Amino acid sequence: MNRTFGVLTLMIMAASAVAQTPPIATSGSVEGVVLDGQDKPIPDANVYALPEQDMRHPVASTTTDSVGKFSLHDLPAVVVYVYAYKESDWYPHTFARFFALPNDRSLVSVKVEAGQVITGVNLKRAAKAARLKVNVTDENGMRLGGEVAFERPDQPGEYSKGINGEVSMLVPPMPFRLTVRVIGYEEWHYGRANWKGKDGLITLKSGQTLSLSVKLSRSR
Repeated sequence: MNRTFGVLTLMIMAASAVAQTPPIATSGSVEGVVLDGQDKPIPDANVYALPEQDMRHPVASTTTDSVGKFSLHDLPAVVVYVYAYKESDWYPHTFARFFALPNDRSLVSVKVEAGQVITGVNLKRAAKAARLKVNVTDENGMRLGGEVAFERPDQPGEYSKGINGEVSMLVPPMPFRLTVRVIGYEEWHYGRANWKGKDGLITLKSGQTLSLSVKLSRSR
């Protein structure tokens, strides 16, 4: 009887010890602040984390508080990219090379540690964007759908965006060239015949808006 009681007591104690063992942490957190080009906080900015293995699907998101601080919780213990943007304040949401600016650190790589809080992650948006509005019609004023294409002289390649008669979009405050393409119509270039030279460059300041009305002629 005593032996049986002793065995039962040991089993209960062992089960109790197992029940009291805290679970092993498998996720971590990241805390930081979002700043503008003058190192001032950006409140209400959107912040999210993208795992390095699959940057198509964010694993957490949040917004900054009144002093630009953010906290991302329950992140997998892997390398993640933390990104910040705020379209309403002219900080575009895009990873395209066309929008790249010097000294911009809106995308930062962070190694998340299980059970740990990584602090001091500073995301810095450089200069605010400008805004470009383009209205595209034929010679009779009928709206046309196609695309606008951009080239920066300091970068290779082209960035394009579809339009349905008009487009309003943020653009970098850097020199760029603009082309409008619609099937069945002649290409339109800002600067016309001199679009490959200085006359073809559009250079906007942060916060500036440029509106263009483009009339296309039928292809010959």
